Amino acid sequence: MSPITDNKIEELLGAPYWVIDILPEQVPKDSPGQYFAIEKYYLEKERFAGIKQKHIDLILKLNCYREISLSDETAVNPDPEHIAEEMRKRFLYVMLGDSMILSEPDDTCLTVFNPDDDLLRLLGMLAAGEGLYLWKPDQVIETDRLILRGFEERDLPAIYRLLSDEEVNTYLPWYPVKYMEEAKAFFETRMKGRKYFFAVCLKENDEPIGYIDVGEADSFDLGYALRKEYWHQGIITEAGRAVIELLREEGFAYITATHDRNNPKSGAVMQRLGMKYCYSYKEQWQPKDFPVIFRMYQLNLDGNMDRVYQKYWNMYPEHFVEKDL
Repeated sequence: MSPITDNKIEELLGAPYWVIDILPEQVPKDSPGQYFAIEKYYLEKERFAGIKQKHIDLILKLNCYREISLSDETAVNPDPEHIAEEMRKRFLYVMLGDSMILSEPDDTCLTVFNPDDDLLRLLGMLAAGEGLYLWKPDQVIETDRLILRGFEERDLPAIYRLLSDEEVNTYLPWYPVKYMEEAKAFFETRMKGRKYFFAVCLKENDEPIGYIDVGEADSFDLGYALRKEYWHQGIITEAGRAVIELLREEGFAYITATHDRNNPKSGAVMQRLGMKYCYSYKEQWQPKDFPVIFRMYQLNLDGNMDRVYQKYWNMYPEHFVEKDL
């Protein structure tokens, strides 16, 4: 077997990744604890040797189920003693077909790139057996002007400011909030922990000025909102392009988006993102409970340009294709 090429490693480094760690989840930026002091404590020689042994034991047990190789070596399923020695002394890529685990000699975690569902299941059990945790880090995307990240509880004032603005919420599927408690409930039920629900923040202060999200139902519906003082600056277009590129890398086949026919500027955003108008339909919109004609746009990410998401067409009897859009 030939050594794994640098191109293959580079490709996997750009794939979705998980972490096997001594902590059960990512530590928030605004944590009141003392993360760096605790990390330093665990990096002390004897304590860290125990953590590294857990990493080694996990990889060796994984090798009972999966064929592995080391990135710069030709042997498949190398001698266990050799694997252990290499993991203790150097930066190492453990290759598992189309997946890869990064082991660093001075880090308390392992990083798993491009795992399939079965590998994730297996790693979760093996990690638990070693007293470790498997979790997915928060997605953070940077563009020229923006940081896209998950919402946190510290963002509640910004969330309230966005959701309480009647003009911003005119074409959104909920009523403007009136109290901070409502904004907190929205955060807890709709934003918190959602993989593809991003706070749109300016780089200069990391404060949310809007959001962009992709639904988890089979429509993969793209939604967004932005404080009105930032309208007409191309911000949602910039954020949308970055999110679409992430979805493409993660293997999404398509996304859809809909807008009220009375809000054509939202449709213009969809067009700038490369989405194509497919059809229109009339819905008794809830919870606001009045009829709305929606235009449905779609972007196919996998090269299947003929695919059209038909659910709304089939669900609503009044549907049609508008000309010259």
